[in-house]
Amino acid sequence: MRKGNNYIWLTAVVFMLLGTSCSLTKKGSSKPNQASRELVGHEKLAFDETFFNGLSAKYAGDHKTAMANFQQCLILDPDNAAVKYELSDLYIQMGYNDMAVQMAEEVVAVNPDNRWYLENLASVYQNTKKFVESAAIYEQLIQAYPNEINYYYELGSAYLYANNAAGAIRTYENLEALAGFSNSLAEQLTKLYEHQKMDAKAEGKLKELVDHNPSEVRYVGMLAAFYKKRGEFDKSVALYEELKLNHPNDPYVKLALYEYYNELGNYDEAYRNLERAFSSKEVNIDSKIGILLALMDLSVKNETIRAELFELMEIMTKTHPNDAKTWAIYGDYLYNQNQKEKSRTMFLKSISIDDSKYQVWNQVLFIDSELNEVDSIILHSSQCVELFPNQVLPHYFNGVGHLQKLEYKEAISSLEKAKELAYGMTELEIQIFANLGDAYYQVGDLQKSWLSYDQSLRMKPSNDYVLNNYAYFLSVEGEQLDKALEMSKKTVDNNPKNATYLDTYGWILYRMGKYEDAVKYLADAKKYSENPSGEILEHLGDALFKTNDVDGAVLNWKLALEKEGASENIGKKIETKKLVE
Repeated sequence: MRKGNNYIWLTAVVFMLLGTSCSLTKKGSSKPNQASRELVGHEKLAFDETFFNGLSAKYAGDHKTAMANFQQCLILDPDNAAVKYELSDLYIQMGYNDMAVQMAEEVVAVNPDNRWYLENLASVYQNTKKFVESAAIYEQLIQAYPNEINYYYELGSAYLYANNAAGAIRTYENLEALAGFSNSLAEQLTKLYEHQKMDAKAEGKLKELVDHNPSEVRYVGMLAAFYKKRGEFDKSVALYEELKLNHPNDPYVKLALYEYYNELGNYDEAYRNLERAFSSKEVNIDSKIGILLALMDLSVKNETIRAELFELMEIMTKTHPNDAKTWAIYGDYLYNQNQKEKSRTMFLKSISIDDSKYQVWNQVLFIDSELNEVDSIILHSSQCVELFPNQVLPHYFNGVGHLQKLEYKEAISSLEKAKELAYGMTELEIQIFANLGDAYYQVGDLQKSWLSYDQSLRMKPSNDYVLNNYAYFLSVEGEQLDKALEMSKKTVDNNPKNATYLDTYGWILYRMGKYEDAVKYLADAKKYSENPSGEILEHLGDALFKTNDVDGAVLNWKLALEKEGASENIGKKIETKKLVE
């Protein structure tokens, strides 16, 4: 039954688009298909079927199939406006902006008076940020349809995006004359008048807002703020005093008075009014968050404001305890105060109320990473992946977490998914390939490990971490030692006192049979390490043995035995005073 309904609906669409021009244009306009050649017989049947298949695929979300069908239609009828109309919309959805513009323009060129094709072209111009061109089309449409209110809104928006304030003002004034006064339109005009320094008109429009909304204190506050900005403090003070007298308990008045007393330098009274506003459930949470964000910027250098912020956050938790935004903004504040664990608690509280905000999850993952709490990274990234499977960072964090837990197969699975999603994110791709190199090596897939390292280095040749790991693993496997030595030397040149890099370089020299040189660098690795690992000490012992310094070798082997990182054979080396492979 569902398939049948879909067929009927799509058939109606096909009929509409392929039908006569009178159903699409106003009387006297050009026919939409006037340049199309007349199809008959099998060609017409083939065209209709292909066009229908294109529509079916488009509405099913199969853009590639839809595009193929519509392009086949153009082979049969190269100038068909209905097909080009559909293609222009499809290209926008697929991100092929230039092709969308071309198709929409071709349709209008053939049908210059067709209302729907003009609307489509204007919309395509908007979507491709050709705002000047879009405005020109809407001007044309308004000339033809002067009572179509929606065109004025679209034209005003196009002028705003094109930074043409004068055009936007003229459009909105015409709209107001046509549709009558509205608060939203008056507010938009007020902003534009102020931007253009048309103070008289701005004042007049603000007074209109106050007159039309006698019980809306916000507009009185806006007018008072306008006077204050112009330096007309007497008018501003009079309005604020009027607000205090007529609306003593209104929470929005408290917000206005907060700004008023701040301007006067009476910060204690300003904060008292702010507290009262924050304690009211009538003031919406978004208004409060806007103030909190502004205060957070000011609190960086002001300890008093930091203390007040904390108090306001606590008030919010009591006034709006079931709003996820309360806990998210609190988490932001605590994070900025470097209280990361408490911050994460707040973010998790926010998620428990509303888990649909990816940015909050993102904050949790970064805090997990900064605290290096691997189990939390794995837990939270796994939960995040379930909700946001197409976001790259949860997969990346999950992969890194499993890598740190030595769970290499799980790490590879997540990192490979991250790699797919990170295409074009160069810095992240560099890290993903580096981690894949580590993970693939640990599961014994050397080819994929080397390929991953190579790809990471192609994108960032100076990455010391990758150069070191890649070089060390090559030396362990006894492969491409010249390449390994060259990579390792870069890290030592850049970091001459880094014990890890010195150890790698020394060990490669050892593997190449250059024992005297190996001893030099391995001794430096021991020297520059505050607490030499068992691996460094054992490597130095092995190199000393090869230079016939048996006593020195045994001494370092014994030291290695007491540390982590030494091989399983360290005991036998000490016992036999010989190398044991």
